[in-house]
Amino acid sequence: MAGETSTACAFRARYGFDCLGCGGTRAFARAARGEVTAGGAGDGHRSSEAEVETALDCRYAGQSHELTVGSLGAFEAEHQRRNGFTRPGAPVEVVALRARARRPPAVAIEDLPPPSERRPASGPCVLTEPDCTVWVPDGWRADVAPDGSWVLHR
Repeated sequence: MAGETSTACAFRARYGFDCLGCGGTRAFARAARGEVTAGGAGDGHRSSEAEVETALDCRYAGQSHELTVGSLGAFEAEHQRRNGFTRPGAPVEVVALRARARRPPAVAIEDLPPPSERRPASGPCVLTEPDCTVWVPDGWRADVAPDGSWVLHR
């Protein structure tokens, strides 16, 4: 298979394209990126910071298992690598499209103020935080690092 062509495209989605061989994978990537970046509006993220990775679950028509690949053009090579053979000219089905997005945090940890009221403690005790609790076992000590994090040691 050269590029992103296929004789069988088993895909219909709300994005309105049916044939992945006609630029559908690129359209899917654009649509996925649009949804991810739209979800970040107003929360301190810039849409240009989103990194979206897409993948396809493909199989030869009639097979009961799929392989996840980065593009339709990569399917035959991956099938050869994993199964030891290919079926040139056989229809390839796209069973699922996947998208994963990553964005840097809206606030860098270095920009956060240090927690207030932290003092060293000896176990056994429980240290309470706004989002969690920290158990300090008997014989352990909790010290406050310069960056405000807890450091537990014996």
